[in-house]
Amino acid sequence: MEKLTFSYIVSLFFVMTLGVFALIYTGEKEDLSNFEEVVINSGESIWTIAEKYEQKFGMDKIEFVQWVEEKNNLQTLVVKPGDKVVIPVEKNMRYNDHLLATE
Repeated sequence: MEKLTFSYIVSLFFVMTLGVFALIYTGEKEDLSNFEEVVINSGESIWTIAEKYEQKFGMDKIEFVQWVEEKNNLQTLVVKPGDKVVIPVEKNMRYNDHLLATE
């Protein structure tokens, strides 16, 4: 009887541990709705987009590319024309930059 009780306790502990790990790894997806989404054009890459925004917002290219890769769950940095990626530029920052340029 003691072996059976011990087996149940160990099994219960194992199942609970798996449940905790499942909850940790399947957390809610980060809300990226306040960041700009760009469509990749022919001849563009994540690096060329990073260069554009490095000039405007003083962002480091490597950090920009790593952010884009992580937040867009890219397995590779190769993108095709028509692909959409979220970039680390808040929507209001790009809008404000556009307003300043037109004034």
